Amino acid sequence: MKFFVFLALLLVSTMGIVGCQFFENAPVTVAQSKSCDSLLRLVNSDHDVAMAKMGDLMKYEARAHEEIKQINGSNPTRKETLTKTIEVLSAAQNAMMDWMNNYAEPAKNENADRVIKYLTEQHGKVLTVKSSILGTLKQAEITFNESPEQVAATQIDSLASN
Repeated sequence: MKFFVFLALLLVSTMGIVGCQFFENAPVTVAQSKSCDSLLRLVNSDHDVAMAKMGDLMKYEARAHEEIKQINGSNPTRKETLTKTIEVLSAAQNAMMDWMNNYAEPAKNENADRVIKYLTEQHGKVLTVKSSILGTLKQAEITFNESPEQVAATQIDSLASN
């Protein structure tokens, strides 16, 4: 009898550990659980990479605004380049903010198949946003004639001064 009680307790506790965080009264397979967990980690990881670069987008945007003020019409070609750079930087920032405003972590009682579908879609969207941000930063580096090494050195200097 003790063995059956132990076995029942083990089964119940294992279902809680193995089951996907998001379930609806239907049984959740180990594969579904792993898929949910993996997708959620991917979404969060790509979000974190993109979010970490938002400050860089803002710095380049501020730098472009400042340079436009300084050239004061003396170099219309550079002003146009900087204006386009600001637009692209702003678009990348807005894409991140839009994604974050529209993303909602699935509810705890959601069906596992729906969660997998939703997280797959969201991973594609946040991956697009991340790629856009990273590409935009590369373009900003080119616009300001900075190598990745110069950017890293500037970031280290700003951290040291704080």
